[in-house]
Amino acid sequence: NPARKGKTPQNGAHGPQDAGQEVGQAGQTQEAEQDDSTAFRPVSLEHLGNVVVDPPSFLIQTILPRGCVSLLGAHGESGKSFLGLVIAAHVACGKNWGGLNVNPGRALFLSMEDDAGILQHRLQNIATEYGLDYGALKRNLTVVDASDVPPLAQECTVDGGRTLKITPAGHRFIAMAKGYDLVLIDNASDAFAGNEIARDQVRAFIKQLGKVAKENKGALLLLVHVNREAVKNGAGGQSYSGSTGWHNSARSRLALVIQGESVSLVHEKSNYGPRLEQPIPIMRSATGVPYP
Repeated sequence: NPARKGKTPQNGAHGPQDAGQEVGQAGQTQEAEQDDSTAFRPVSLEHLGNVVVDPPSFLIQTILPRGCVSLLGAHGESGKSFLGLVIAAHVACGKNWGGLNVNPGRALFLSMEDDAGILQHRLQNIATEYGLDYGALKRNLTVVDASDVPPLAQECTVDGGRTLKITPAGHRFIAMAKGYDLVLIDNASDAFAGNEIARDQVRAFIKQLGKVAKENKGALLLLVHVNREAVKNGAGGQSYSGSTGWHNSARSRLALVIQGESVSLVHEKSNYGPRLEQPIPIMRSATGVPYP
């Protein structure tokens, strides 16, 4: 099913572009009318110069800010899902990784790609390779097999135009994600059944995920597939596919970059501070576990 992987027709296949824009504008107007009291929130400048403002906080130093969405893009088979599980396990155990400080917290790993058997096998190997505390993993890490779950958001027709809606599965996910310091979704191809080149749909999806992160005061990491050429030698830092909305809406963006036979974790975007100065070379153990 192409919609299951978010493979939707290109712009022209859905009808005139102007029609889609009109629907988007109408939807925004309707939303403003329904929630006029919170649509615009003036920022008080009364105590400017005297107010103490907390700087952005990070769950993982430099690369994973709290309260917003970050992306991890990679070509298939580069170890993206495995690395995501490594990150979630280290947050659950509060163990530093790759020379970066990792703050301890509760982590939710939502796997919409791999089933329970694969997840258990990988996590067992991760715990063994890194020497992680099983007790901490059991207390602080929740791993969910959502490989048979429908997308969290999907494209639909409203008044003849195309727009995005949160599905019942998406609403269940939002409720389930409450209280976690890290929410990791593997991956966008399965969670987002919209048009990846439609900026309004992409931004709506990322904004909804951003609300989850903000309410939890935690980090949300979305794994995204990109083609091999997009991450080969960094591709000029453009390791994402589809609309620029993916890049613009995420506050931090990471990529597993292929350089010959080696793979590195590269920090390609950071809105809340300097980017990681040097890529982190990634090796694979005999059991496939990625490590710096």
